[in-house]
Amino acid sequence: MTKYGSDQCSFFLVAGLDVVGTLTEFEDRREARTEETHTLGDAWAEHSFVGVREGEITQSGFYDDDAGSVHDVLSSGPGATNVLSYCLEGTATGKNFVGWAGGVQVNYHRIAERDALTKAKASYKGNGPIEQGKTLFPYKAVGSTGRKNTVDNLVSSTGGAGYLQYNASAGECNVRILHSSNDVAFADLIVFTKPASGHAGERITTTGSIKRYTAVDFTTASATGTIAALNAFVGLVRTSSAP
Repeated sequence: MTKYGSDQCSFFLVAGLDVVGTLTEFEDRREARTEETHTLGDAWAEHSFVGVREGEITQSGFYDDDAGSVHDVLSSGPGATNVLSYCLEGTATGKNFVGWAGGVQVNYHRIAERDALTKAKASYKGNGPIEQGKTLFPYKAVGSTGRKNTVDNLVSSTGGAGYLQYNASAGECNVRILHSSNDVAFADLIVFTKPASGHAGERITTTGSIKRYTAVDFTTASATGTIAALNAFVGLVRTSSAP
């Protein structure tokens, strides 16, 4: 059994902005809604799953008003819905990540007290699927164009979803998830909306088969384009591996 510590919590992304450096803890809670189904004559209570799941995240940490930090993220809510992505297993390609198709920010608390640094807290409720997938490109500076390291996984036939989170100060690029049966010849699987200056998160679904090998590819959007100022995360969920 592999154990992980707080130093391996590598990113917590909200619409392309990483707030992990301000957090002291966060809790991801998921549960299934049930209904009591015992009837007259039953000696024990019985419960049945009604087919609906729900999720909630609560986060706590330090208040920071730098551009792109926690206040920048939370001050746009409550009420804002954003793509959320986080990883508890370090920065290596192929590690598991969790993606929220939509996280509705419920609240934002700033706590100031004597003899203490100002704190910030918030919570989110799920608006759509909560999924587990594989990291194809951990959140970091892209730096160069081309296809990045491949991830070897099982072939799946039930589709999935690709996640992109990015923060760019200049330029624009094309981002694609590719797949291959032999780690040599690759074809497009998912093509994201073209990232440009600013930050955002996107989730795109795909149907049908996903081949064994997957990778992410970055290319400039024009002959004079640049992606040197781009930080990005890309991950892929195979539907069969979603929790």
